[in-house]
Amino acid sequence: MKSNSIDIDLRQSDFNKKEHSSLIYKVSVVVKFGNIFFLQIESHFNSKILRNNLIKFRHWIQKGAFSFVIYLLCFGFNTRITSQVPVVTARFANPAYNCANEYCVDVEFRSDTPGVQIFGVNVRFFYPDSILEFIGFSDFQGGYGPVAPDPPIILTSAFAGTTLFNFNGPADFVNGAVQLVDPGIVTYLDTATWTKLFQICFHIDDPNPNLQSFCPSLVWDLEQFPSNGEFRQGYLLGDDGVVITLVDAMNNNESIETTEDVVQFNWMYI
Repeated sequence: MKSNSIDIDLRQSDFNKKEHSSLIYKVSVVVKFGNIFFLQIESHFNSKILRNNLIKFRHWIQKGAFSFVIYLLCFGFNTRITSQVPVVTARFANPAYNCANEYCVDVEFRSDTPGVQIFGVNVRFFYPDSILEFIGFSDFQGGYGPVAPDPPIILTSAFAGTTLFNFNGPADFVNGAVQLVDPGIVTYLDTATWTKLFQICFHIDDPNPNLQSFCPSLVWDLEQFPSNGEFRQGYLLGDDGVVITLVDAMNNNESIETTEDVVQFNWMYI
């Protein structure tokens, strides 16, 4: 068997908005059984998905269909690249205080595209260190649960607190992840109603807080505007910020990217 290969790079600016996301097709011409030729098409999708760093599939097509193959590469297989990426928005909601001096908020999501299901979320946000102390994620809904890093990583930054967010002191940065751990439960996002997937709880530093005026800021790690002209990033160096991926409807073992958006909680972009 004789094989020759050429690489066809189909990276496009709208699809490759994440620097480490690209879709590359590799066409291999394979000679089999004398004069009968076959083409092998391999596609490699490198993305920021949580489960797999590489999605790979193959198609075998007879050589006589070569022109049709090129058409598919340019128009057919390119459908996912040019189709609109769903926008998924995250928010904190329904703050609640309990007698153990704990403060909890629901984490909810909404999509501009019906019938999509979240696969995983990099849960990254800031809060004022002088007011709250992170306890953890809890009250998971719809087959979701925590994944590594579990427990989440907590970093404290005096610079971020005062300079980036106008806190009166340092900011704590939470870096955790939540993922679909029971694929048997299907929870589709709505385009109007918010869907709760889990809860985040904090300990209140003040033993006697004034609950009438208690409204600490929780700041999602996502800049307001694209910092490089392509996509929104997190506030820290080399930080992708809030990352949300969806279950691939064509293959539930894989996930696809979204355009992430957030609703800030008791805080406005500055």
